[in-house]
Amino acid sequence: MIAHGQYAGLKAVVFAPTITFPFVRLPVELRQMVYERLFCRNCTPKRRERVGPNATRPEPRHMSLLMTSKPIYTEAIPFLYNGHNFFFHNMSQFNRFVQELGTAARFLTSALVTKSGSKLTEHCYTLLNQLESLQRITLTLPAVPTERLSAHIDKQWEHAKLFLLSAGVDEKESMRRLDLITFRVGPTQRNVLGSDGKAIKVITTEMNELCKKHLRKKISRHFQAGTEAIRL
Repeated sequence: MIAHGQYAGLKAVVFAPTITFPFVRLPVELRQMVYERLFCRNCTPKRRERVGPNATRPEPRHMSLLMTSKPIYTEAIPFLYNGHNFFFHNMSQFNRFVQELGTAARFLTSALVTKSGSKLTEHCYTLLNQLESLQRITLTLPAVPTERLSAHIDKQWEHAKLFLLSAGVDEKESMRRLDLITFRVGPTQRNVLGSDGKAIKVITTEMNELCKKHLRKKISRHFQAGTEAIRL
């Protein structure tokens, strides 16, 4: 009998299972459907708003499932990372996160880094080589120095080569990797200047394409020089 609340006076039937559900004996296809459902495939976490003390807590993400056993962790972890776009407050946080993931980093598909620094980009681009499933990454240009967009992109190239031109990467793969990258500026940044000398508030799709066109030429020249060296 329920004593309190809106259902007071009603009888409740409680089912207490006496055996453990044989989850691991389910067909692998069914287990994968469970992982997709639990880890909210293809959703993007939103910024958490301030709430009052009486606000209802959000439903759990069932992360405890990953701690059940190593086989289940190995089987389920791709569904966790493949279904979310990860936001990082700064590049240091991103670099640390990828390092801590270890081999699981290869399942990360999408990320946005909202702040960066010239001393961190080298490590960042090196770590991108571990993200085998990467589909897109958005990188914020450093807040210093104050220069034209083209100059910022030239400086990015010096470190981006560690990802775009890493060992074993051919020209086609290099171009594919470049297409994964999008550049942006933070909402308060005023150090990235346009051709008119004014601060760029938003790097548009068209601007990004011009940046990539500039970098594609660098990639082409790199492989062309390599081909000519082989001929000699």
